[in-house]
Amino acid sequence: MNTGYEMFLLVCEEMSFSAAARRAFVTQQCLSDHIRRLEERLGVRLFERRPHLRLTPAGETLRAGLRRMQALEEDLSARLGQYQAGLRGEVRLGINSGRASVLLPRVFPAFHALFPHVKLFVINRETREMEKMLAAGELDLFLGLNTRLEEAFHVRPLGQEKLYLMLPAALLEQRFGEGWAGRLDALNQGADLREFQDIPFVERGSPSTTTDLIRQHCLRQGVTISNMLNINDFSNQLELCALFPAAGIVPRMILPRVSAHNRSCEPECRLYIFPIRDLEGALRVDLIRRAESACPAFLTALEEMLARETASLAGQEPDLPLP
Repeated sequence: MNTGYEMFLLVCEEMSFSAAARRAFVTQQCLSDHIRRLEERLGVRLFERRPHLRLTPAGETLRAGLRRMQALEEDLSARLGQYQAGLRGEVRLGINSGRASVLLPRVFPAFHALFPHVKLFVINRETREMEKMLAAGELDLFLGLNTRLEEAFHVRPLGQEKLYLMLPAALLEQRFGEGWAGRLDALNQGADLREFQDIPFVERGSPSTTTDLIRQHCLRQGVTISNMLNINDFSNQLELCALFPAAGIVPRMILPRVSAHNRSCEPECRLYIFPIRDLEGALRVDLIRRAESACPAFLTALEEMLARETASLAGQEPDLPLP
């Protein structure tokens, strides 16, 4: 708001040129000159001076408009201050759909309570795609697996995530007969993929860090699994494995989704989870942002929340077999 408007509002509050001049720390003549120039610029009279000082109808209209403008400026200043303080803004978070479905319900409500003016945009991609998007400035933060260590990235390792073989009850019965439940203890010590080479698998599609790790394991072990369907959505993978029926490979963090599926399905569609025998290595779970980028308070808080929940889920040993 310019000085002429500010002087006008002071006179409106005091209804006295001398009192308004004292508040503005200027002479009465200086203040009168501001009001005169404002009237000349607007082409209207703002005050009646006799018999006593009062606003004209044009002055009343200007006062109402300037008060609205003043309120808008104060609100704008407060909003801009929130941006500067890291309390307002937006985050573009990269994460694959399966991990998003497990992590976001645990993280977002608390994050929103702390930062109600921050918008979160979730982009579902695989690690290699998200690396490129972060480098191009299309993401602010992403949760990746076995991320490439590049100078431009700030990589925060959160732990190692194991992979598990997933078999529906119907498939276990087909393979081992009516006494299949008696095989669970042995399978819980480690399922050998050689035993399941002739059954159909629903795999993650490429590019997929999970699929790459399993393919390396199969090459070392001389195992060929029958991949009948590739799909990059864990929810659909679970449903397809249960109904096809088929086997699948899932990471530790997805097991809460498996438990949720088992609570709502028929017994023959329940999914059982087993460690994979002789599987070397695991998925390194990382949180990554650009090394040189500014890190406002809300981004730091989101990173900490995701790190805490991810480390807990990825590193926790599950009760096996499920269910």
